[in-house]
Amino acid sequence: MMDIIFSILILLVDVARVRSGSTELFIWVFKKNGEHFMGNYVAPVEEMMFLLRDVFSVEQKWNKLYGEDAPTLDLAEAVLQESSKLASNLLHPSNAPGDRQGCNIKSGVVSVPEAYQAPYQALAEGGWIGLGASVEFGGQGMPKMLASLVEEMQWSA
Repeated sequence: MMDIIFSILILLVDVARVRSGSTELFIWVFKKNGEHFMGNYVAPVEEMMFLLRDVFSVEQKWNKLYGEDAPTLDLAEAVLQESSKLASNLLHPSNAPGDRQGCNIKSGVVSVPEAYQAPYQALAEGGWIGLGASVEFGGQGMPKMLASLVEEMQWSA
């Protein structure tokens, strides 16, 4: 029965790949010899830039909203490229060990796996958590559309 379900899942993913035009949007999680394996995460930066540049024409919109302080598409691409590196090299590798250790609750206090400590610290120190938050409140003031793409990478990794 599981083989049939897995085959249907693979078929659905393949259909989604064909429809999206990408072959690197999906992370595979499967069991082999009783162990979980995760495929590599590759953020779809080119597709994200296509959305920003060609579908939503964000540079024009950002210029209207932010004036001379508007982020450029070059800045947006640099942010996405760096976020992609963090997602692939820092966040994704912490998932399997974090899943194995799991979260715990003792006396009403929740603790997260050790594998999540360094990635969270790096995100916090790099200002990634407040990317779309107002500068007035300690954020970087980037457009929510850009911050949402960064968040998508973080959750997907």
